[in-house]
Formats: sequence, structure tokens, C-alpha cells
Amino acid sequence: MVSEVENAIIELSYTFEERYGHLWVGSNDDLERTYLKNKLKAWHNEILKGNFTEREISGAVKLSLNQHENKLYPPNLNTFIGYLKEFRLMFSNGEFSSTYKEMKKLDEIFQFTYNGLWTDADANKNRRRLEFWSKEFIDYKIPPELIIQVGNKIRKKNEYRVYPPTLNQFIFECQFLKNGYELNDPEKMFNLAIQGEFDDLDSIAEKVVSVIGTRAIKLTFNSSMKRQFIDMYYQAASEFIDNPDKFLKAVNTNKSDVNEDEIQPESCTSFFDKLRLKSTKVR
Repeated sequence: MVSEVENAIIELSYTFEERYGHLWVGSNDDLERTYLKNKLKAWHNEILKGNFTEREISGAVKLSLNQHENKLYPPNLNTFIGYLKEFRLMFSNGEFSSTYKEMKKLDEIFQFTYNGLWTDADANKNRRRLEFWSKEFIDYKIPPELIIQVGNKIRKKNEYRVYPPTLNQFIFECQFLKNGYELNDPEKMFNLAIQGEFDDLDSIAEKVVSVIGTRAIKLTFNSSMKRQFIDMYYQAASEFIDNPDKFLKAVNTNKSDVNEDEIQPESCTSFFDKLRLKSTKVR
């Protein structure tokens, strides 16, 4: 009696033969099936080792047919096992499954945004990266619904207009949004600073300016100063997210100690108003 798994493998073979023809069968002769029989036997053995179900096999077939790398050629056994594992991750119950599904959506967004700078030619390596990112999001208690929200936001920042963010950079952005704040674009803050528009700076940028000095920013504008400003902005942002109250107190203390000829008078807008809440309309 044929098992459910064996039926699923037979259906898999029918589907791939219809899609890829002799590239799947291994022969242009419709009567020659020796190669295909041996291949299906090997696939059957490996699928049994993984304890994959009929549902997972059918799902992995659909998943493989939607991959660009399988547009003209069928997947090999190792690649298909990877699809089986991916399908199991996506449709198992629990927090990891929800996070992984959102990571798949983010992966597609970043593929279109960054092309080869994001996507690896090795499909298994791509899958392992998505797994690793998903586990890190869970460890940092990042809600799955924030992943796409942050992904769409971060790719529009000047800092990431060419190169995708690292995992640590992405998690950092998530932490701000998770706590009800939106981290500004440091390059935008730098441009405001060199134009003397200090009232429009957020409090993180204000701290950076208080350290560098307005005169230095205006008189020594170059790429090195810009990089220094951005690095210091992220360092200050890290201090804020670790302890907002302590950060606010330090910023206010710095303001009171600064020479008025060096720093323009500060706006009385509160720190928590200036560090925009995510519900506040973006300027």
C-alpha cells in the first residue's frame, strides 16, 4: 500500500515533469524512466529521514516553484530539503513561525531594494540568515508586526539608501519603535545642524552638537565631520534607549553649562516631544 508521503512524492514528480520536462526526467525518451526512478528513490529516502509530512512536501513544491532560481531548472535534492525545512518553519505553530513569516516578507522587500547586496546566491545560506535573524528578534522581544514597519522605514533613510542594514542596526531601529519612539535619520539631523536650524534638531542630535560645538560643525563641514556626527548620533541614541531619564538629565545639564556664544538658545520643547512619538505626524 502506498503511503501518504509516497503519494506526495509521486505528485511532486508529476508537477516537476510538467514544468521542466526532460530536465526533471533525465531523458528525452518518454519510455526511459530509469534515471527518474533512481532519483525518486534517493529523494524518498532523504525525505523520510527528515520525517516530513505530505502537507510539508506539497507546500515545499509550491514554495520551490515560486523561486526565481527554479524558473528554468528544477531544484536538486539538497535545495528541496531546504524548502521543506523552510516550509516547516513558516507553518509550525508558535512565536518563531510568526516571526519567520514576517522575515520572509522583509526578505522580499530587501531583495527588490538592495538586489545582490542583500541576496546570497546560495539559497540555503539565505534561509539560515532568515532563521538567525528570526531567533535574534525573539531574543530581543521584537514583536513580529514591527519587522515590516521598520523595514519600510529604514530603507528610506539616507544611511541605508545603498547598503542594507546589519542585524544589529535593524534591531536598534526596532527597539526605538517598540518603546514608542521613532529614531530620526542622522544625516537629516546633520544637514539641519550645518544650516544652523538647531530648533529643529531632536534631543539626540542636540547632545551631539553640544559635544562637537556649533562653530566646529559650521566651519569644518566635510565628509569626516559628517561621519563623526552620524557615529556620535547612534552612540547617543544607544545611551537614550538604555536609560531615557538619565539621558534627558544629562542633556539638560549640558545645556546649562554651554556658553551662549557657542550654542544658540535652546527651544523649551520637552525631550519627549522633540523625540517624536511614532503616532506623531512626520514633518
